[in-house]
Amino acid sequence: MHVVDAWIASFFQLALRGAARVIERLLSFEVQFTWSSFCLWGRCWLGQLIDGITKTLKQRSLWQFIS
Repeated sequence: MHVVDAWIASFFQLALRGAARVIERLLSFEVQFTWSSFCLWGRCWLGQLIDGITKTLKQRSLWQFIS
C-alpha cells in the first residue's frame, strides 16, 4: 500500500511542477497570448508530464505496484 501511496504522491508532484511551469509562462511577458502559441506550449507541457510519468514508471518496476 505504501508503494502505491508513494507513486500517487510522485504523480501529483510531477503534475504540480508542470502546472507551475505553465503559470510561470503565463506570467512571463515573452508569451504571446494567441491560441496557436497556447496550443503549442500546452502540448509541450503535456509531453513533459507524460515523459515524467513514464520515466517514473520505468525507474520503479511494475512488480512493485502489483505486490
